[in-house]
Amino acid sequence: MPTLTSSLTTQTECICDDNGIEINITYEFEKSDSQIEEGHGLHDVGGGVYTQVKSVELVIAGKGIELLHQLTPKQLKNLTNKITYNE
Repeated sequence: MPTLTSSLTTQTECICDDNGIEINITYEFEKSDSQIEEGHGLHDVGGGVYTQVKSVELVIAGKGIELLHQLTPKQLKNLTNKITYNE
C-alpha cells in the first residue's frame, strides 16, 4: 500500500490481438525503490510496484464495455501481470 505522502501515477495500457480486439486497462501505480538493510548480513528489502486497477474495458469494432466488476480475481491477476508500466 502506498504511503500517505506518495503520489500514484495513473496510466492506461492496451492489450491488443491481431483481430482488432482490445483490452484497455486503466490503473494507478507506485514504484518503490529497493533498500539494503543490515540484520545478520546485508539484505535487499522492498522494491516493487503497488498497482490498483481502476478500469478494464473490452473494445471490439470501436465499441467498448466495462468488465472490471465481472472479472474473477484470477482473471484480474492475469491481466495485471501483463501491465508493462510504460512511462
